[in-house]
Amino acid sequence: MSRIKGLLAHRLFAVFFIFCLICLVFFPILQKKNIVYQHFYELEPQLQQVIRDQLDQQVSKTDHLWTDFEFQYKKDHYHVELSIDHQWQEYLHQLILQYQSDYTAIVILENESGKILAALDHEKARNQFGKKVVFSSTSPAASLVKVITAAELMEEALLDPMDQFNYTGKPYTLYKHQLEEKKHNRWTRSLTFKRAFEMSNNVIFGKAAQLHTTERGLLSAAQKFGFNSEIISELSAGKSYFPLPKDRYNLAELASGLNRVTLMSPAHAAKIAMIMANHGEKFSLSIVNSVKKNGKLFYENNGPKNRQRVVSEKSALKIRDLMEGVIQSGTARALSRQINAKIRNELKIGSKSGSMTGGLPYGKRDWLISYIQPKEMNSMGISLAVMIVNKDKWYTKSSFLTQNIVKHYYKQLMTDQVQTQMAASQKEE
Repeated sequence: MSRIKGLLAHRLFAVFFIFCLICLVFFPILQKKNIVYQHFYELEPQLQQVIRDQLDQQVSKTDHLWTDFEFQYKKDHYHVELSIDHQWQEYLHQLILQYQSDYTAIVILENESGKILAALDHEKARNQFGKKVVFSSTSPAASLVKVITAAELMEEALLDPMDQFNYTGKPYTLYKHQLEEKKHNRWTRSLTFKRAFEMSNNVIFGKAAQLHTTERGLLSAAQKFGFNSEIISELSAGKSYFPLPKDRYNLAELASGLNRVTLMSPAHAAKIAMIMANHGEKFSLSIVNSVKKNGKLFYENNGPKNRQRVVSEKSALKIRDLMEGVIQSGTARALSRQINAKIRNELKIGSKSGSMTGGLPYGKRDWLISYIQPKEMNSMGISLAVMIVNKDKWYTKSSFLTQNIVKHYYKQLMTDQVQTQMAASQKEE
């Protein structure tokens, strides 16, 4: 009897052992098949590179299109869906064709997720569309840097927007003698820091930086905003460049944006506006919406990734007020004047302009970065960067193209609202 019990015990143990082996081998495989990744960096490195290579090919193409794509990898079939909104992409295509400059680059981002909705550039001489300039960090950042300087001064030095500063000479120059403290005379003028931001006063920004921050402090602020680091992992975009200031005068140059050393891409410029739209929080840009493997969902981009706070919400609110002042009474006031009161009352628009000769492609740059958000609706809206480069004469301004984009966004918003109301009324019936 005991022998039978022993044999039975051995058999049960053998069955249990085989069951455990089966679980160890097959359960991870079954589990892995059901995984839906939510971060691009979680994908196999070689697979990431295949997707990146495919996207780099689209960036290199001389057309205005972005397309979803498919490929084979390790005997598996993959389908990649992009975040590009083809209605927005086609709208930019038609807008640029209608109002051509020597070079034009426009990027539109979804504030809530960091997804790229549209990205396009154009060269007039060749009548050639593309996407290379959009992701190339070869353009002087100019006065867009003032957003970063303002963040550093308000966050670390507790500078108040209504603090007064004196200056002499032209506001768009930056000579060493302008940075020196002098006695009041008939040429001395005074502006608040807020007004200096709105009118892009280089002297006051140079003075404020010398008084309230350090070389390391300004570099650290720039790096928080994404300089000297990757802004998107899904394709090969150039890193924007911000150096350590060499001395106190160079600190003033870099803080005001009056230099050709600080370089950035239009995609990064749009991201700076997006950070302020999100009240001081940043996250990675993305263009891959989802990946299917053999027909099943394998990766889904369902929200912002690598969320980090760049400035406190209190400081961000102050900077947003400065950027909204640029539209109301500053360097981009022409934009506000061309938009009717109804749109102005229903949208929050904040901007920063910049201009500088240099960079690649070479020419006089005209920048305008903006965030656009509905005041009442439950939407974070969009952010965008418009960069125009002209060589000999001006054809159009970045504020004019932005004005058209604002109107188109509002029209789209109203259409979506009507459709939502119609759908709700049909459900009630």
